[in-house]
Amino acid sequence: MKNLNHTLQLDHLYIYGIGLFIAVFGLFHPWAFLGLFVYMYKLRKRINMLFFCVLFLLIYLPFLLTMKKGDQNIDEILMVTDIEHKENYQRLTLKHGYKKYHLYLYDNLYQIGDRLWIKGDLIEYKSKTSTYGFDAKMYFLGHGIYAKIESTDVTYVDHQFHPNSIREALMSKSQDDINSSYIHAFIFGEKISDDHVKSIYEEFNIVYLFTISGMHIYMLITLFKKILFHLNFRLYAQHLFIISILIGLCFLNQFHYGVLRVLFIYVITILNKRYKLYLERIDMIFIAFYIMLIINIHYIYHQGFLMTFLILITIELLHPLYQSLNVLLKSLFISFVISVMMIPFLSRIDLLVVMCLPIIISIVIYLLYPLAILGSISKNFLYVFNIIIEFFEKIIGLLSIKQITFYIPKFNVYITLLFYGLLIWICFGKSKHRVIKRIFISAFCFFLVMMIQLKTYQERIVFLDVGQGDTTIIQVDNCNMVIDSFEGTLDYLVDHGMFHLDYLILTHSDQDHILEAVDITKSIDVKELILSAYDDNYPMFNQKAMSVKAYDKFKCGTIDLNILGPIRKYDLDNNNSIVLKFTYDQKVFLFAGDIEKEAEIDLINSYHHTLKSDILKVPHHGSITSSSESFLTYVNPAYAIISLKTPNRYGFPSQDVLLRYIKNQTIIYRTDQQGTITYHGKRRKEKWSSYLSI
Repeated sequence: MKNLNHTLQLDHLYIYGIGLFIAVFGLFHPWAFLGLFVYMYKLRKRINMLFFCVLFLLIYLPFLLTMKKGDQNIDEILMVTDIEHKENYQRLTLKHGYKKYHLYLYDNLYQIGDRLWIKGDLIEYKSKTSTYGFDAKMYFLGHGIYAKIESTDVTYVDHQFHPNSIREALMSKSQDDINSSYIHAFIFGEKISDDHVKSIYEEFNIVYLFTISGMHIYMLITLFKKILFHLNFRLYAQHLFIISILIGLCFLNQFHYGVLRVLFIYVITILNKRYKLYLERIDMIFIAFYIMLIINIHYIYHQGFLMTFLILITIELLHPLYQSLNVLLKSLFISFVISVMMIPFLSRIDLLVVMCLPIIISIVIYLLYPLAILGSISKNFLYVFNIIIEFFEKIIGLLSIKQITFYIPKFNVYITLLFYGLLIWICFGKSKHRVIKRIFISAFCFFLVMMIQLKTYQERIVFLDVGQGDTTIIQVDNCNMVIDSFEGTLDYLVDHGMFHLDYLILTHSDQDHILEAVDITKSIDVKELILSAYDDNYPMFNQKAMSVKAYDKFKCGTIDLNILGPIRKYDLDNNNSIVLKFTYDQKVFLFAGDIEKEAEIDLINSYHHTLKSDILKVPHHGSITSSSESFLTYVNPAYAIISLKTPNRYGFPSQDVLLRYIKNQTIIYRTDQQGTITYHGKRRKEKWSSYLSI
C-alpha cells in the first residue's frame, strides 16, 4: 500500500491559509484564538508573523466596518438591484453605497434599475432566537443585506440601466415552462420555489453538492476545452474563452461564491503553470478563499462559503486515498466524504442516498444541466429536457420509498469542533492501517459523546419563538408533548433529538397553529394526536386522532392533563380551540389557544375560580378580542406568555390588552422581544430564561 504521507510541507502557502481559517472562526468564537496561538507557536520558525498579521488585518479591518452600528433611519435615493417575487408580496433589494437593504411591498410597482427616494426606519434582521435556530441577521449579512426598511414613503425618481435587468429578462423567457424551477436553479442559481422540485433537491442534497464540488461547471470547462482543441484554438485563446464563459456564469448566478470560486481557482491554475509558481492545489484553494474575502468581506458571515472551503480542503488532503480509484468509485468516495462533512449541518443521513448519489449527480451533470442550458437558448430542446425530467423524478420517487434513514440531533459548537478535529486526525494518518484504526477510535469516541449529550435530559417547558404563530414544547416528568406546531417546530424537535412524542395537541386548525403538524406526524413517532372535537377544518393525517372537548382528562407521564374547552360548538372557529390545564412544579399552566370573549365567558361560568392559574399562555396572541378583564380576574396569572411577531398586520398585541395584564400585576413575556422563553422546573432559583442573540 502506498504510503499516505500528509506531513505538512511548511514552505507552502496553505500554512498561512489554515491559520487564517482559524482566525476567521475566532472572529465569531473568540476562544478559537487559543487554538490559533498554539498553531502559530508550533510553527513559529516557519511562519513570517508580520506577513501573517498583515494578511489578517486586510480581512479584519473590513470586517469591523460591517460590524459598525449603522443609522436607525434612512432618507436617501436607492436603486433597485434585485426583485424576489413571493406569493403575496415582493422583496426588493436596494443598494446605497456598499450597503444593501430589503424593502417588502405588496404591490408590483417597480422593476430592476428604478431609483426610489425612500424615507423610513432601518430594522436589523433578528439573530437566532432559539438554540440552533435560524440566524436571519447572519444569513442576510452573508448576502450583504444590512437591514430591512420599514417605510410608507416611497417615491419613484427615475430609471437607470442595471446589469441585473438582463438576467431578469433571460429568466422571464423560461418562466412559463413547466420545469422552469430546474432551469432557474441550474443556470441562474435561483432558490427553488416549486415545492415538489425543492423536496427532490433537499432529499439528495444536490444543491450542496453542486455548490461545493462545482462538478457541473468543471464538466462545462472540460467540454469547451475539447471542442476548442479540435477547432485548433491556441492555448491562450482557449483560456480566454473559458474565463469569459465563467465570468458569464458568475453574472447569471449573481456572483455566487460557488461559481466565483471555480473562476478564481481556474485563473490561479493558469498563472501557476504560466509563471512556474509551483503551487499545490491546496495552496490555490486557500488563495481563492483569501481573495474572495478581500473582494467581498460579507462572505465571512456565510456559513455555506466557509463550509465549502472546509470540505474542499478535506477532499484535497484525502486525495491519496482515492486518486487510484476508477471514476465511479472516486465519485462515490467524494460524495461520501461530502456527506460526512455535512453531518453537523444536517438532521438526517440517508444511506441509500449516499450510495446512489454518483448516479444521480451524473444524470444531473451530463444530461439535465446541458439540456437546461440548451433549453434556455432554444425551445426545441425543452421537449427532450421535460421528458428526462419526468424520468428523473420517477427514479427519485422510487428511491425515496426505500430509504434507510438515520435522524441525528444538532451538534453544539464544541461537538462540531470535536467532530472536525477527529476528521483532521484521520486525514493525517500516514498509512491505510493507521487511517482505519483512527476511524474506529474516532467513531467510538464520538458515539460515546453523542450518547452522553442525548442522555443529558433537561426538564423544561419551551415557548418557542416561531414568529406570528404558536408552538410550545414540553419535556417534563417523562412526558414529551407539543402544543401547536408553527414554522420551525420540526427542526427544533429533530435538532434536540426528540424523535418520540407522547402527545401532539393542535388547539385548532388555523395555519399559524398547525403548519408543520402533518410533517411532524410523518417524521416523528407521535403516540397520540389530539384535536378539538368541534373543529372540522383540520387537514388529513397519516394516523388516527383523538378528539377532545371540555371535561376530558388524560395523563402524560406523571402529568394530569385537564381539558377545559371547547365547552360547546361555536360559530367562530377561534372559540373552538382546545383549552388545556395541568400542574407542574407546583405551578398551574393554562393554554387557551385562540379563544375570544364568548368562550372566555363560558369558561368563567363553568369553572369559576378553579380557572386560577400561575402561568397563562395568552389567548390569540394578545388580540383585543381576547383576554377580557373578567377572564383575567378569574385566571389571575402571575406570568403571561405572548407568542407573536412584530410588526404584524393584525396589530398584535393590543395595547389595551397589555394594560389589562399590567393592571393585574402580571409579568409579561413576549417572544417578539425576548425570543424563545423557557421555564425550568428543576432549577432552585431563577426558573425563567429567554434566548435572544444580540
